[in-house]
Amino acid sequence: VIMQADTGPRLQISGAPNQEFVVEESGDLGKWQVVGGLEKCNAEGKGEYAVEPFDATPGRQRFYRLIKIQ
Repeated sequence: VIMQADTGPRLQISGAPNQEFVVEESGDLGKWQVVGGLEKCNAEGKGEYAVEPFDATPGRQRFYRLIKIQ
């Protein structure tokens, strides 16, 4: 996770060149939901996903995972 003042948090991703994936988020590691759309690593296998703003209640946590598309 990269924290940037001008763009907010971003997930920095490394994978196979042109690999497609979806990003999921959870507040409790039990219930996951897809956020955003289909994402793709570039030809060098790098990518970034801009985390959508969420309620910044003190103590609230968000977890993210990537699901590779076959």
